[in-house]
Amino acid sequence: MKKSTKRLKAFTLVELIIVMAIFSMIMFGAIMLVDPIRSLFKSTSNFEDSRAAMDNITKYIESTLRNA
Repeated sequence: MKKSTKRLKAFTLVELIIVMAIFSMIMFGAIMLVDPIRSLFKSTSNFEDSRAAMDNITKYIESTLRNA
């Protein structure tokens, strides 16, 4: 009788760890590229919110002075 040995082909744990490390480095680089854009968007959003509030206050004061 012959024993048939079948070898399963799969990734080893070391290969998976290496792939995860490379993927993590790539994602870290992508996040570092996006971070300045995020901070610029945040500052622009804050400026626009302040500008809208200032415009609303100005319109309120103008309408109150016209009615007085």
